[in-house]
Amino acid sequence: MKDMPMSSPITIVHEESTLEQVHSLLKLGKEGISLVVAVASYARHCQSLLDEISTSLLKDWSRREKKANTSNFNSLDLRVLILKLDYSDQLEEIAVELGLNAIPSYQIYNSYGSVTASSDDTGTVSYRGMFDALEKSAAVLESAFSDLSLGTYDIENENSAPLDRGGILKLVAESYANAHSTFVSVDSTMNGYSAEDLATAGSKANLGLGCGNPISFAKLLPGETVVDLGSGAGIDCFLAREKVGATGNVIGIDMTQEMINAARSNAIEKGELMSNVHFRLGEIEHLPLDDESVDCIISNCVINLSPDKAQVFRDMYRVLIDGGRIAISDVVVRPEKVLPSELRTEHALAC
Repeated sequence: MKDMPMSSPITIVHEESTLEQVHSLLKLGKEGISLVVAVASYARHCQSLLDEISTSLLKDWSRREKKANTSNFNSLDLRVLILKLDYSDQLEEIAVELGLNAIPSYQIYNSYGSVTASSDDTGTVSYRGMFDALEKSAAVLESAFSDLSLGTYDIENENSAPLDRGGILKLVAESYANAHSTFVSVDSTMNGYSAEDLATAGSKANLGLGCGNPISFAKLLPGETVVDLGSGAGIDCFLAREKVGATGNVIGIDMTQEMINAARSNAIEKGELMSNVHFRLGEIEHLPLDDESVDCIISNCVINLSPDKAQVFRDMYRVLIDGGRIAISDVVVRPEKVLPSELRTEHALAC
């Protein structure tokens, strides 16, 4: 593993690199990776792509940064990770995990995760196509934050006074109120949804803002009552209804009126089949539900947004029946510090 000369933001990973080193480079955020490219010497097109990455990409991106005046927006710093897959089975496994299932291929990230993959496109991967996708994802991310009021909290300054609980909830509500038009969504098949799932839920219900598919391991049964914390436009509620059937009950909870309106509108479009799917305005810290009234609670990348996560779990415990269960897809900061080693795999967590 080595950097290109002259402090280039391009890191090349060779077969001698350890799995741990590669995973450490894939963390997101200010020091994270914005572009991962898989190449191999046996594919002739790869060498020209590498040449253009090492020369044209840096120049083009520098011009884009100056034009967009985003020098203070750290999430857009260009960091490129190149995986050379010629002789390493481990690197091939990582590439497949990332969705890089062709040679060459690429994956683009921002602070929300993967947003664009070459597998979404048609035809051969080209430098221009890759740069255009990178530029587009950056432009959309800039737009998402351009009108966001942060009150007294400056995300660039760690010494600024943090927002209180009310400020955090206001910030989250304002951000997600505009999610239909401003947030970068990911290809939901990368989060574990099948094409059939997405067709069942409908495109309007899928905003691509999750980080997994809790329905896939919730083990929902006919007749059960299931509650979705942070239900958004309704995708997981509509899929849950397919599992619990006409005798079951599905309740979506969201703190954003715009999301509640969108979900209810989507349910109406689906007709009578959604008569046992309901959406309620409320905070996940204080659920508008009776004690011991729920068989299963699901949530998709929402609990991390709560300013009082302990209260979220206390109220979940309150509303669950004896023997009830939870199925959560979410993100964890520094999992190596907060999760025991036996709980760091998807298989172990999906219990």
